[in-house]
Amino acid sequence: MKKFKFLLLLGAFLSLSAFVLMETNLLDLPFEPFNYSNLMLPQHFQRMGLNQWDNTPANNVTTNDGATLGRVLFYDKKLSLNNTIACASCHIQKFGFSDTARFSKGFLGGVTDRNSMSILEVKYYRNGRFFWDERAATLEAQALMPIQHPVEMGMTLNGLVQKLDTIYYYKELFTRAFGSPEVTSDKISKALAQFMRSIISYRSKFDIGIAQTGSIQPDFPNFTPQENQGKRVFLNPANTCGACHLKNFNPNERNEAVFINDRPTNNGLFLNYADNGLGKVSGNPTQNGLFKVPSLRNIMLTAPYMHDGSKTTMNDVLNHYSNEIQNHPNLDNVLKTPQGQPRQIPLNQQDRQALIAFFHTLTDTALANDVRYSNPFRENIPQYNLSPYTFFDFTLSPNPLPYNGQLKAQFVNQNNESVLVNVVTITGIVVHNGTYTVLNNEIMLPPNAIASGTYVVHIRKLGTNESAQKMLVVN
Repeated sequence: MKKFKFLLLLGAFLSLSAFVLMETNLLDLPFEPFNYSNLMLPQHFQRMGLNQWDNTPANNVTTNDGATLGRVLFYDKKLSLNNTIACASCHIQKFGFSDTARFSKGFLGGVTDRNSMSILEVKYYRNGRFFWDERAATLEAQALMPIQHPVEMGMTLNGLVQKLDTIYYYKELFTRAFGSPEVTSDKISKALAQFMRSIISYRSKFDIGIAQTGSIQPDFPNFTPQENQGKRVFLNPANTCGACHLKNFNPNERNEAVFINDRPTNNGLFLNYADNGLGKVSGNPTQNGLFKVPSLRNIMLTAPYMHDGSKTTMNDVLNHYSNEIQNHPNLDNVLKTPQGQPRQIPLNQQDRQALIAFFHTLTDTALANDVRYSNPFRENIPQYNLSPYTFFDFTLSPNPLPYNGQLKAQFVNQNNESVLVNVVTITGIVVHNGTYTVLNNEIMLPPNAIASGTYVVHIRKLGTNESAQKMLVVN
């Protein structure tokens, strides 16, 4: 007997032991939630003191159901005032959970004043502060700020709670995650934070290499000569790359896994900053031009670069560090010579190309395609035989129980009508086609006509333009 898959659906739905049907979009979740709470991280994540960097609070440990709710919230455009923007609109999975636009578009078409930072490895931001200017003290606090931003999503927290409380699929999700269907802003922030903390890049070519050697220093056997050369360029103290992105907090904590600096820095992008970053938040002029340093994981997917997206390509970034660093009063000491001048990093063309090749080894294509972090809403489902439509109603039910692939379609006042039934996958493949006569206001599809999958069931009355369709999920 086919097993029922836990699915939450947008629109009218019917839940039965073998299938769920719907009329609009589909929220597709597994009956047993995906694993978010016990990721099988490789040894170089576990042995290098990263547990001391973990910013997970004791009252919000990641659970599978909590992160599942967070995933739905992350992708749900209903979190914006006019249902047009989700968190995922600006943090796109295939682009390292960043945005390819220099400035992201908000719910009314306005744009943000900074580039959307990647949210990879946020679990390991040691100081637990978030945004380019680190204005959010915790990831839980950060999760609610874009929702309330007048440009980004435009909601109030009270309005958000009231809105989600009317959406039926959240009652089940909140119950699974927190034990009751009550929607609160605290639960929303915690679920979003759980989902984001679970987004960890650990399956790149670099990870395979360091697992083979046990250290970042030796040449990796799975690297090309150019990639190993690029790693050496990156680690060369004279080039300062590793000094910032592999910062060691003490000799027992070697940051060879997450490529994160734990403090905001001024990298000399401008002599006079229009956006003072941390200094704008604190009011302290010695912090002007300081910005958070995101992880280099999947860096080749996250262009454009810098807080303002002003560097379009990685070559532009390398140009900056080679000869464009400005002597700002707050320039980070790592980027200064002993004489207090900007430390321009000379890179010949060979070294530059090798460094870029090394950055490509940090690309985690498994994460970029991992269904656990993908959009759970089935959108833009292909329509079949679209127009003209004159809708009549029908219902689907399994017959008999237990379900054996036979479906019964029931109608109202359609007795003795001849109908054409097409069952089409969501990719447009017809899996069943047949003409039936409606007897006693119902028709029976033959046993095993419908295998596991997601379908459009389209029924048209022969000799007319009257037709109707519904979504069907069988598992």
